[in-house]
Amino acid sequence: MNTFGIFDQDGTLFDSENPLYELCDKGCEEVISERFNIPRSEILDLSTRPEGASVTNAITQWEKENPEKSELAEAYRQLYTEGKPVMYQEKVLPYIEVPEAVEALLEISGATGIGTQSEKEIIDILRAKYPWYDRLTNFGYHAVGGNPEKRRKKPSPDIYNTLMERMGALGPLTFGVEDSKTGVEALLAARDSRNQPVGQIYMLGRLPGQVAALSALDSIERNRIEVLPTMKDVIEVLNR
Repeated sequence: MNTFGIFDQDGTLFDSENPLYELCDKGCEEVISERFNIPRSEILDLSTRPEGASVTNAITQWEKENPEKSELAEAYRQLYTEGKPVMYQEKVLPYIEVPEAVEALLEISGATGIGTQSEKEIIDILRAKYPWYDRLTNFGYHAVGGNPEKRRKKPSPDIYNTLMERMGALGPLTFGVEDSKTGVEALLAARDSRNQPVGQIYMLGRLPGQVAALSALDSIERNRIEVLPTMKDVIEVLNR
């Protein structure tokens, strides 16, 4: 069976959000107060972030709500930028079922790719640590952070459109896997060079709030999505 698929990276293959929030929560207590001479009482608490929101989006939203504290928001961004590669090197791990699931997928798959917004530096760290990452991206990846054209981020389909163009000669894309509403919206809108959409969209149900947000989509779009608990479940469905 020729199965062609694309994956999100963070929250789908790797359990990255919690370590990155830990970087901001603990890092600000330990570093920002001293470095930027900001009282600890004013330190931003990211633990109240919306479920599934990225760190950068949470900081941006907080800054909009507290424009007088833009200096603190910028301090967070600087610390996050400096510390993110370290967290990926030391603390970000694949979900426990992912390596096994990837091996199973490669047995049945014609080609796969990863559509991620992560910087190239982060991708290089993951490629060096996990040999299966390169095998999973046998049609390359598209990283917004490392791309001089700065294509738009999800829910824009730009990332997935680029990946699908690279894989276009293979035939219609069989499936896509995401973990967030914005990622699912990007997959719904994505088209290859022949204007063909992604066949089946799987959303991992690790973030109940993000799954609930799918109710805002119309019925046709929702019918293209199947919510499954883990990557292992996705592979089992593809193997049927």
